[in-house]
Order: sequence, then C-alpha cells, then structure tokens
Amino acid sequence: MADENIKKTDESLEKDQFQFVQKEEKIYDKKFQTKPIGYFKDAMIRFARNKTNVIATTILGTLILLSVFVPILSSKNAEALESQLAHLPPRMPILENFGIADGTSEFEEIPISYDNPYINEETGEPYLDPVTGDPLYLPEGEYSRFIEEGTLINYVIECNDADEGCEGGFVQLSKGVANKPVAFYSTAASVNDTGETVFNVQTFTGISSPTEAILELKLDINNAFNDNVFNGRAEVVAYLQANDAEKTMVKIFDSSDSSTYDSLTDDGIYTVEFSDLPDLDFDNNNYKFVLSYDSNIKDSVVIDYIRLSARRGNTRYGDQGPFGRHLIYADGYELSNFALTTDVFTEDNESVFVGSVLRVGGERLTASYTVDSYAKAFGPVLREGFPGSEFLELVQGCTYADGTAYDVDDPQPGLMSDDCAIYELVSRNDEDAVNIGGEIYYTYDVYLNYRVYAGYDEIPYYLFGTSAAGFDMVKLIWIGLRTSLLIGLLVSFINIAIGVVYGAISGYYGGQVDIIMQRFAEIIGRIPWLVTLSIMMAYFEAGFTSLILILIISGWIGVASITRTQFYRYKGREYVLASRTLGAKDGRLIFRHILPNGIGTIITSSILLIPTVIFSEATLSYLGFGIGHGQSFKLFGLDALELSGVSIGVLLNDGRNKLRNYPHLTIFPAIIISILMITFNMFGNALRDAFNPALRGSE
Repeated sequence: MADENIKKTDESLEKDQFQFVQKEEKIYDKKFQTKPIGYFKDAMIRFARNKTNVIATTILGTLILLSVFVPILSSKNAEALESQLAHLPPRMPILENFGIADGTSEFEEIPISYDNPYINEETGEPYLDPVTGDPLYLPEGEYSRFIEEGTLINYVIECNDADEGCEGGFVQLSKGVANKPVAFYSTAASVNDTGETVFNVQTFTGISSPTEAILELKLDINNAFNDNVFNGRAEVVAYLQANDAEKTMVKIFDSSDSSTYDSLTDDGIYTVEFSDLPDLDFDNNNYKFVLSYDSNIKDSVVIDYIRLSARRGNTRYGDQGPFGRHLIYADGYELSNFALTTDVFTEDNESVFVGSVLRVGGERLTASYTVDSYAKAFGPVLREGFPGSEFLELVQGCTYADGTAYDVDDPQPGLMSDDCAIYELVSRNDEDAVNIGGEIYYTYDVYLNYRVYAGYDEIPYYLFGTSAAGFDMVKLIWIGLRTSLLIGLLVSFINIAIGVVYGAISGYYGGQVDIIMQRFAEIIGRIPWLVTLSIMMAYFEAGFTSLILILIISGWIGVASITRTQFYRYKGREYVLASRTLGAKDGRLIFRHILPNGIGTIITSSILLIPTVIFSEATLSYLGFGIGHGQSFKLFGLDALELSGVSIGVLLNDGRNKLRNYPHLTIFPAIIISILMITFNMFGNALRDAFNPALRGSE
C-alpha cells in the first residue's frame, strides 16, 4: 500500500515543476564569523540566562558586601558597653507612623512595686484603675512619663514563690517519707548589711513567767489536704524546743488531743492557752517554736497562719504583727520562709523530721503596659554620685533653663538648658567631699540629658534595635555575618581541598588503595561527635582554634565521597581510555578529563557545605564550645581579616532566652541566616547546571 502511494505521487509531478537554483553561480565554503566559546564562558552564559539564579546570586553578593562595608561605615556603637541603650526595640522611619517598629516595647506580667505608683505628670495625682478605683502601680525602675497613656493595667496572677511580692495564699507542709513527720521552725525577718531581708530561726528570749501565752493556728477547712487532720487520721503538733543540751521538746498543742487546746472554730482556727504548762521554764530557758505534721501516709497539710502572743500583766512580748504585739504573726510570705527542722535526731542518729515547705495559692499583682523605650533611654536619666570632674566638664557653657549662668562656686539645683548634657542638677553632695592636696572634689546627683550626653543631635533610629550591651543590632548582625562567612569559607575551603584530593585518589586508583582509604574515612566518620568535641576541649579552650578543628576533623568526608563517586563514574569513559592510550599521565587524566566532568556535582555539594558549616558553628556557639563575645582571631595574621567573637550563632544564642520580651534579638539574625541558606542553595544549584558538561552549548 505504501509503494502504491509513492508511485502515484511520482506520477503526479511534472518536469516543468523542477528548476535549478543558483545555476550560474559558484558556491564556496564560508568562514565562520563567530569565535569559539570556552568552557567557563559557556557555563556563565547558561548561568546568567536563568533570572532566578541571577537574583539569588545578587542577594548573596549583597549580603557579603554588607557584611564587609556596614561594620566599616556605620557610626553606631557595637564595641563599647552602653547599658543605658540596652534592649531598645526596632525603630524605623515611615513605618513608625503606622505603629510598626515605632520604638515602643510591650511588657506583660511584670511584678509591680507599691513604692512606684503610676503618676499623672501634669496633675501629680496617681492614676486609678477604671474598674476597681484602686491606684495603679508600675514595676520598679519604670517612670510614669515614659508609659504610653491608657496602656497600663494591673492584674493578679497566681504565684507559689517564697518572696514578698507573692501575697496571701497558704503554706503546704509536706512529708518526705511515710513513716516520719515533717516540721519547721518559726523564723523572724531582719535586714542584713546589704539591705536584703533574711529569715533566721527565732528564739524567744526575755520572757519571764508569762501570765498569758496564746497560740492561734488556722487550717483551711475547705482544703482536701486537711481532711485527715479534722477527721483525726493525722495530727498537727506544736512544740517549744528548749536550747538546753537535750533540746527538750515541750508539747503545747496536738490537733488529735482536744485536751491540748481550748477551742476549734467552724472555720478551722485552733486556740491554745499554755502559760500554765509545768514543763515550761521561761526564766531559765530560751525556746524555739516547732510545728510538725504526721500521718500514716506520705501526704501534706495546708496552713493559713500561725500567731503566738505572750504577756505578763500589761507587758506584752514580741514585735510582730500589725501592732507589734506578737511573738509570731506569720502567713503567706513570712510563713513560707519558716525553716525546715532537720537538726533533730534519734538515738541511732537518724533524722526525726523529713519533708518540705511549699507556698501555694499566692497572688502577685503584676502590670502590662507599653513604654516609649527611646524616650526612656535618651530622656532624663538619674545618676547619683556622678563624678565631679566629668560634671564640671559637661556643665561648661551651660545655663539654667531660665537663662541664668551656672556658678561653679555656688551650684544651685535646677533645670538646665536643652542643649546641655546635664538635664537637671539635683544636688552637690558636700558631705561626700574629698580633700586631696588642698583641692576639694565633689560628687553630684544629676539627671543627664542622655541624648546630648551620648553625642546625638536628635534621638537616633536603631533599625534592628539594640542588644543587651546597647550595641546597634544592624552593625552587630553584619559583623556576625562577616565572621560566620569567613569561618564558613575557611573551613569549607580546607574541607573541599582535602576531600577532592582524597576522593580523587581513592576513586581514580580504586582497588586496594580505595579499600584502605575508605576504611580510614569510615573510622573517622564513625567517631561520635561528642567524643570529638570532648577531645578538642581537653586540648584546647573554647574558641576559634577548637571550633575550626572540630569542623575540619570529619567535615571533608562528604566531599571526598562525592568526588570518589564522580571518578568511578567517568574514569572508564571512552575519551578517558583514549587519552590514556595516547600516553596521558594520571595528573592530566584526573584534572583535564575526569574532574571537569564531575565538577558540577562537586561544586554544588561544596557550595552547600558553607551554610552547613555556618549552622554547625551556630550549634557549637550555642552549646558554649564555639566562639563568644570578647574573642578575636586574625586570618593569616592580617588585621583586615580579623574575626570578632560575634557570629550569627552567638547572636541567636544571646536572644534565645529573651525571645518573649525582646524578639528582635532573635528575629533579625534568624532572617539573615535564613536568606543566606536559601541563596546559597540556589547559587549552588545554579553552578551545578552551569558547570555540567552535558549541557554545554544548550539553550
């Protein structure tokens, strides 16, 4: 059938339909007008043809350039500690007009201070809670003038801490083991030399033959922990322990023995009058108050309060309580600081009392609010005991706000002019004056105009905020990125050089050479990472040297494996065999015929090795085995290649525990390292395609 169609087609063509083209012309071979394209030029043409690759490379190049030039050109501080500017949030032009990155910080559940009420700056009156009508309070260290109006609220949260800010609640006395009671001593609060409140075991002294001694003990009747006490299956016992050699324990109350107390109210208050107990001898002994709890099981009792009072005639003993008329007046905070009784032993030298004291059901008044962090940081800042020499230098040429000149010999408290670094002179501390060589030196209490003091004409913008040390995060991030990149490039270069040479030898020669080299690589690769880390830490301190060595020890194995695979893939190809037949040496075969064909895969894995190293460095720095603030290292001894102790990993570690209140410390370094990872991946894939010999000359 096909032959018949062909025959019919041939028969349908006429001779006059055929013509000779260029019959009278002579045709010659023409020389190509284009120049030959080299391997690398062809690769770059294919690389540039993909716009995504170009964009990724541009972004990557921009990051690298910023890491080089921003630390050099930026005038912001990233070297000297400036605690006044610590933790400033991001503040960006234009965006701040929309409430985004406007330099304000929001805080939640911050404990308040009753000594710091929220004051209306204009009227001087405290702000009141619109619901309860109670005064509003700020946390310690906050100033009313910097709080965004209408943002402050006070509210109560539950707490179980043994500190003064945790109010009310109960104290849970818990047994440590089933067959032993638990007990605590009463304590009394005092203030030590550093101004801290401390609680010491209380000893009752100076009490002489009291005519009345009353113990009040309240147990919450609605708490399930106390059911065993009220049902008689457990007992709460109070003792007075004498400070004699035997530490005699005199029982003054037992919840399981109604004869030991005078009354028990419906709301769980036990009342005991024990002044007439014959075993008590206040005239010859000092006593400690001990309260114990015991039952047949390992459980707890919850105590509301303990009150102990004593008097002789009209003379009352003790200074605790609202009127200073109790020996013990403890609930909540004070009761939670009672000391466990652990110094009473049996004849076999075993502890009698075992257990713990816990605070439960307390309440803490906290605040949520928004503060203008930049106004607070650069506004009036109180400095007490300000050095006189620095003060006199700053006050030169300044006048008071009303235009009166400042008199060094007669310093008067008052507000200074707006262009003066001293916002307000509070006082000169004449009582602290020091006479040295006939020259008198003073200190001053002042408010600094910190904007002028720090050398700014206007409040600056910190686009990424500041760190805990007051460093500009923009500058700090690029310094960290520069360090991370240099470490990544250095370690990757070393690993690639070792891996390519090792893998090329192993893959090219094969046989016994390959077997031996692969077993060695497997041994190195099988060493646990923690073992490598421990060995390095045993010989080197945490820092650049140990970090680089840790990353190099087994980092080359992946590149070596890929290189070996590529050599096995290409070394048996016809063009390699032909070249060997023509007398090519091993070096030429490796570097001119085999390696170029496998370079695409090797380059891709090598480029991706850089972000891998950066992440490894971040992990080590996070664990404390990498670099850190204050360290430095000069590559090849060159100042231009000096690495600081700040890297992206270090910055992420710094912000890890402050993510809730200062998220900018983590967000911006995380964004930078994410972009870095993405662009490196795209760049590596682009290079793989560009250097793939199979695609040479393709569109």
